[in-house]
Amino acid sequence: MTDYNVLDILEREPVSNRLRNALNRAYQQGEMPFETLLEYSQTKEETIQRLHRLPNVGKKTINELIGLLDKYCQDLPGAISTISGELLIPDAFKSVSIVAFIRSTDCSVRLENALIGAIERNEFPAESLGDLEGKSVQALKSELHRVQNLGRKSVEEFLDLLNTISPESAEGLDSQTGDQAGGHPQSDKIDWAAHYLSLLEKERYGDITVEEIIRKMPGRSKNEDKLLKTLNRENAGIPLSQVLASSSGKLDEISTLLIADTKLTSELESILMDFYQFLFRKSNLKFNHEEYFLHDFSALNEKESKILLSRSGADKTTLEELGKEFGLTRERVRQIESKALKKYIKANRVGLLSLSEDIEKYVKATKGVLPVNVLKSLYGISKDKLEVVLNLVIPENDDSYLSRDGDYLVTSGFRECQEKVFGKIEASIYRQAGLGRKITLQSIEGVNSQILRYFLYFFNKKFSLNKDGEIALSINSASERARIVLAIAGQPIHTSEATRLYKTIFKMETTEHNLGSTFNRLPDALIVGPGTFALYSHLSLNIEDIERIKKEAFELIKNRGQYLSSRIIYEHVRRVCPDLPLRESYFNYYLVHGVLQDDGQYQIKKGFMVGLPSFGDHLSLESEIEGIVENHGPVTITEVIDLLRPTRGELTNGSVRNTLVCSDKIFLTSEQRKWDVAERVFNNASDIRKLKIAIRLAAYKEQVALSSVYNRIRSTGVDYGIGTILSVIWKDPETKRDGDYIGFFGADTELENYYETGEPRALAQLDYRHYSVERSIDTAILDSLVREFDLNV
Repeated sequence: MTDYNVLDILEREPVSNRLRNALNRAYQQGEMPFETLLEYSQTKEETIQRLHRLPNVGKKTINELIGLLDKYCQDLPGAISTISGELLIPDAFKSVSIVAFIRSTDCSVRLENALIGAIERNEFPAESLGDLEGKSVQALKSELHRVQNLGRKSVEEFLDLLNTISPESAEGLDSQTGDQAGGHPQSDKIDWAAHYLSLLEKERYGDITVEEIIRKMPGRSKNEDKLLKTLNRENAGIPLSQVLASSSGKLDEISTLLIADTKLTSELESILMDFYQFLFRKSNLKFNHEEYFLHDFSALNEKESKILLSRSGADKTTLEELGKEFGLTRERVRQIESKALKKYIKANRVGLLSLSEDIEKYVKATKGVLPVNVLKSLYGISKDKLEVVLNLVIPENDDSYLSRDGDYLVTSGFRECQEKVFGKIEASIYRQAGLGRKITLQSIEGVNSQILRYFLYFFNKKFSLNKDGEIALSINSASERARIVLAIAGQPIHTSEATRLYKTIFKMETTEHNLGSTFNRLPDALIVGPGTFALYSHLSLNIEDIERIKKEAFELIKNRGQYLSSRIIYEHVRRVCPDLPLRESYFNYYLVHGVLQDDGQYQIKKGFMVGLPSFGDHLSLESEIEGIVENHGPVTITEVIDLLRPTRGELTNGSVRNTLVCSDKIFLTSEQRKWDVAERVFNNASDIRKLKIAIRLAAYKEQVALSSVYNRIRSTGVDYGIGTILSVIWKDPETKRDGDYIGFFGADTELENYYETGEPRALAQLDYRHYSVERSIDTAILDSLVREFDLNV
């Protein structure tokens, strides 16, 4: 092999006088940056920069020299040798497919599309780099020139890429790994599979599977995503180290073993090669994020860089806006963005893998939560540049170690305990709020500031941090405020105490009625006593206990085929589940009613009545009592309660009494303390109106004792018992009672006209003033009836 002196080349070749004179002058003055062709080839980029600094040497002269020297460089040692005329492929790379090799390099899009397309269409005679071994350069050039859309520059580019895998570079790799690489006994060349295996063990990836490697790849393409679906399930969960250890070491054979779709083998090979390069760099070099961000956009031109950066992050520029800026259509901008992203991923995928690990390290250091702005400050880069990286290393909807939630990066480990951690923070805030204290980040102990700020971000509709550094409760939902009151109470609480706690926490007024109604609507709360509510978590009953209550209630209601009172259901559940009252002190019919009320399979009606949707309309207590009186009257209150007991359970005397007193269809009979329907109490319907008029006339515009009212009415000849008269008084809303006195001060046009004109004369028969006969009354009986049916009780 020959190494040429540059001056000798100039003497031999027909170069311009300008070039010859400039270089001779540079040699004479000692300014020539190189003397031989080998020196030029080894430091080509640096040499060209130094040529531009030579005096009196223009751009045309330098380009003439570069073109001449590059032609002679083909005779230097490498994978391609013009002297031997044959291609030399190192053993370590012979099993690598050409598709995987091209995708792992920073080649042009034209070369990648044209050559890979030809290989996939079987229009190129080689599939692996090993197939090129021993092929003459001229023969390879001829084959490449026949590839559709592959021009002269692309052919030269591919030949240059082959130079990057020279035997000398393989030997250098072999010297770095030594015997640990696992070389063949008969060869001094490296065993690629064994070296891959050693890197997996060294970098602690011995258990990583191919599926995990694919998921770890930043910026996966659609075809690479398809790999996850086409992996052989029986091999997908096997660590790559085991696959390599049991294979022949050929990458194409490994890919065929792992996936069934042969069209995607090149995609898998490319991923495995990228991961191999990542491990190799990791084992030899410490990742430097400054160096990464210095060169990450070097493969993109200015327009591509601007578009890619502008299209990243939450505040990304629209395609229309970028189109106006560059004078392009919306679709053309989208195409450039897609192309730029592919170029960025291709040029930086190995670096992105290292960067992903670097980001994971920072997030771990802050116990699983890290704001994006902190990462931006650590790397010292623009937000747009960081967004490009984060979009690739933390893809959306991916089950990976890191995930993103708005402005925060979160580890899967923190996600697992997030509910528990946030629950403790929330409880601490509510506890301090319940005591009326100021709440700050510092007042919440045992949690770092990053997690606390993420908590506030996560619950931004419930909490906020004001300018004074205090955590404020900003909850607009009445239901959520009510739930917080119960949570802070930590145990069953009466609405009277709950309203005071509500005011302390939220600095707002509310009523017991409003708060109780809201408690009733909460799915995780229930009534456990008169005006007393609790969260399910406050009870000693577990989920299984609650389900037992529902099950027993359902069976009872279904078998009865009618609405039942929660009292009846409670007695049944207590009888068949005797352990529940022993474990829960609040186990009563209120609690049972609360449980059933929260279950959608039941119909809840007024009066603690529970039924099933198939039962249809439900009779109210008023209607049911009216039906009992009509069918069984005259009846006493005790008899009514007995008749209601099978469906209503134990009702109080007061609830039945008030219903009887308020009903327009039921009146006390002459027989003491018995009730009957109006048709059987009065001779005819008009008697009710007559009796009401007589009562109003007896207490017109004055307060009159009940005994006197009775005497005045009886003096007119109205022959109804005192109980009947009292029941009419109670049912007349215009007649007002004050203790043992009543008075009529309401509006009654007929009476007013009678007092002024004496008309209609028929009312004179009901006017006590026209009668002098007084009838005595047993005041003891009157007092007894008033006390028994007193509506004020």
